[in-house]
Amino acid sequence: MRVRWLAAPLLAVLAADCAVVAGLGDFERAGGAGAHGVDAACRFARVAEGAGASGAGDPSGGGGAGGAGGSGGGGVACNASDLVISELRTIGSNGATDDLAEIFNPTASPISLEGYTLTARAPTSAVGSDFPRLTGTSVMVVPAYGHVLIGGELYDDAATPDVQLGSGASFGNDVIVFLKKDGAPIDVLCVCADHCDEQLWGECEGFVVPNPATVVDMDVSLVREPACVDNDDPLDFTSSPSSPMGLASPPTPP
Repeated sequence: MRVRWLAAPLLAVLAADCAVVAGLGDFERAGGAGAHGVDAACRFARVAEGAGASGAGDPSGGGGAGGAGGSGGGGVACNASDLVISELRTIGSNGATDDLAEIFNPTASPISLEGYTLTARAPTSAVGSDFPRLTGTSVMVVPAYGHVLIGGELYDDAATPDVQLGSGASFGNDVIVFLKKDGAPIDVLCVCADHCDEQLWGECEGFVVPNPATVVDMDVSLVREPACVDNDDPLDFTSSPSSPMGLASPPTPP
């Protein structure tokens, strides 16, 4: 069953009594709390063709209406075998360059960052014009279940960034972020705020995630949850208060 673009008028149903409405630009609780009342962990659910809105899994193990059951009580079925983008924030409470990207090692072995890059471009820019935000080296090693943190110029969260972006550099609120190994993408995260036209997101294979950071007045990120699961699906991510981790942070095995 093909998944529709999340830019459709009726986009998704979120767990935790949340909804994305009005074409990506308006996060609110079903009870009408408004954008600034966004829940801490609103999970994006797909709108499957011909099936209406699918229910998100209940964390206690029960499925939502028409959706699959959650992983509660049954452990995490990890499937990621290489580094993944685990958290992204395009704007923070300290300004447009209070952004961040976090990379996670979901394996039980350390991984050298030699040959890895994190690049990004706007969907309106030419294919192949993505600009490096991280260029890995052999001296940068991500421990088993560890993290690497890239912070913007005005990033001010508690975790110390391992790489600081240059003056004025930022990811942008509409952005395609690529994690590459030896030049080939191994993970892609497409985040949509304003420019949600389908033709701009060809490299995303139909998976474009609404950007929560542009509609709340707090530090909110897209967070891969669980961090060791990579299904190339919007359901891989939740909208949560930012909690980035870096090389100095403790490992987080599943």
